[in-house]
Amino acid sequence: MASSTSSEPNEDYFFGWNLFYNTIIREVNKKSDVLIALAHFILAKHLNFRCLGNGDKMTFSDEEEGSELLPIDWNQDEFKYSLRYLVYNQLYLLLGHISEESLIINLLIADSKIVSNINLHPDSLVKTTEVLDLYQLIPQANFISKRYNRELIDPVFKTNKRNKSLQTDPQPSSSISTYAISDSHRNLADIDSGHLLHPLDIDREDLNHFPYGGPGNLIPFPLHPDFGPEFRFDPDHPFGPPLPLPSPNPNGNQNPNPDLFPPVNSNTNINPDLFPPPRNYYM
Repeated sequence: MASSTSSEPNEDYFFGWNLFYNTIIREVNKKSDVLIALAHFILAKHLNFRCLGNGDKMTFSDEEEGSELLPIDWNQDEFKYSLRYLVYNQLYLLLGHISEESLIINLLIADSKIVSNINLHPDSLVKTTEVLDLYQLIPQANFISKRYNRELIDPVFKTNKRNKSLQTDPQPSSSISTYAISDSHRNLADIDSGHLLHPLDIDREDLNHFPYGGPGNLIPFPLHPDFGPEFRFDPDHPFGPPLPLPSPNPNGNQNPNPDLFPPVNSNTNINPDLFPPPRNYYM
């Protein structure tokens, strides 16, 4: 889609105006003609519009050829203008209506009916119609060109480009099918089984008393170094592999396992309620 012409108007912006206006100067008979001619010049020079002729027909054929020039009798009506343009295979209409002291110009997209408008006062803006120099014709040519871009062109082209983008841009998929495993994220995968964890499953097991499998914390528990990415939930041993039972106690007065069950008054940080004693400890 053609881009907006919101850049600052300067001498280069209006380059070619004298040659263009020289082709129509003999046909210009009222001040509103000059304003319509300036709108045509901007559309043709900066937006690649090609005029198909007069009229308000909303369709075009492949046989129609566009031109950078205005057609014959483009200003024959005393109160209105109606010009058809083609750009990138899309039809536009430039319409003008004279009402009392105002000239209302519309730019319409034929298929979507998106339209913009601008209201101008020819008598106060156009000083003469009989010279080639733009600034002698319209002393505020820069200001009027800015208004054309802001009020006539941008509302149509920005909306049209946004609609085209919504129709053509691919929509992102709502599902995740594959995750690449990098060296810095290898703890997300079970290397032996090839099972790859979904990122949202990390730490899920810490919140689920009956998990379906898979690790909770990414770092193994200190007392259970075998808890790791390859760990799978065992309903018979929900807290990990069972600890080995103490060996038979040949001396009944001796603690069967002083590392696991230290004396009552001993200095230790082990929580005595962390694991239950063996079944035969009190026998």
